[in-house]
Amino acid sequence: ASEVQQGGYNCEIISAIALGLSDTEEDDDGGVTLADNAARMESARKEEMKFWRDLLATACIFTIPLVAIHFSTAKIEHDHNHGPAWFEWVSLILATPVQFGVGKKFYVSAYHSFVNGKVLGMDFLVA
Repeated sequence: ASEVQQGGYNCEIISAIALGLSDTEEDDDGGVTLADNAARMESARKEEMKFWRDLLATACIFTIPLVAIHFSTAKIEHDHNHGPAWFEWVSLILATPVQFGVGKKFYVSAYHSFVNGKVLGMDFLVA
């Protein structure tokens, strides 16, 4: 493996230590191999894709019945003097996990980005 020298330091090894990759197998020069880095990046990508797939599945499980109830009860006249109807309670129960379970990641990220850097990014808009 070729070394990248800058200011007398081996930049490949320093980059690996900064990324927390120093505990992987090392090549002959004592640095982290590109294959190890690629494997870790692929593993992290797969984990993130599974995380987002699970969130989407959870959102769909609760949202599809919510939409069905909404369209099936849209023409029902309701007297609001007697409190919420049964389908309004069911809608509340189905929407709550989507709002606060699936949306939690966006709320937390928006809060941290605002507090740490006063940044109103895309997570802030989604939340």
